[in-house]
Amino acid sequence: MSTPYAITWIVDRYHVGTDPAVIRADIAERCTRAGFTPTRTRALVRAALRHHEANRRLYRYVTSGTP
Repeated sequence: MSTPYAITWIVDRYHVGTDPAVIRADIAERCTRAGFTPTRTRALVRAALRHHEANRRLYRYVTSGTP
């Protein structure tokens, strides 16, 4: 599953040093407010955390030159 654009946009605004628990809580809360099912919420939280980790890897690569 590709990451929905809205999730990508939200996660991209977090600093790479942000604790994943903060992102997990924010995305879960947004999904709950939007009325998503628990299954869809879990899927979107996983997608957000994957995207955040990809951002962290990119940052490490850019700043250190190693993956």
